[in-house]
Amino acid sequence: MEKGGWVYIMANRYRGGMYVGVTSDALARVHQHREGMGSRHVADFGKTRLVYVEHHEEIEQAIAREKLVKKWRREWKFALIEANNPAWDDLWEQWFALPADQNKPKPGLSPGLRSGKGGFRDRAMAPVLTGCGWIGDLASERGFRAVSKV
Repeated sequence: MEKGGWVYIMANRYRGGMYVGVTSDALARVHQHREGMGSRHVADFGKTRLVYVEHHEEIEQAIAREKLVKKWRREWKFALIEANNPAWDDLWEQWFALPADQNKPKPGLSPGLRSGKGGFRDRAMAPVLTGCGWIGDLASERGFRAVSKV
């Protein structure tokens, strides 16, 4: 397991409600939020879209950054997100993809939630989206298999 921490922002829609969080395990934490098992606030307001993430070498740095970003005005957070993700795309969906035949959600899940194992769709985008190059290795370590980009 890599050292350090992650600061991330979850949102419910483009320029909508945002949740700023910090974790030592970005993949597990975002998965929890998407499954409704993360924070109650995220679950209650449907903030399941990962729109921003950054890695820090030390967890203390990540915690300090999270506290700082939480105090920012909404417009500043918009600028932070839109610097690398202007369309507020769900970065989780860019990292992982299911084969086309498994792309349908299971009954009872909202369309934005997919279950089952996916694959790292665009490994070349990981450094751009996260600021570090080992997110693909971390995903592979967690059992996600690589799939070709469609």
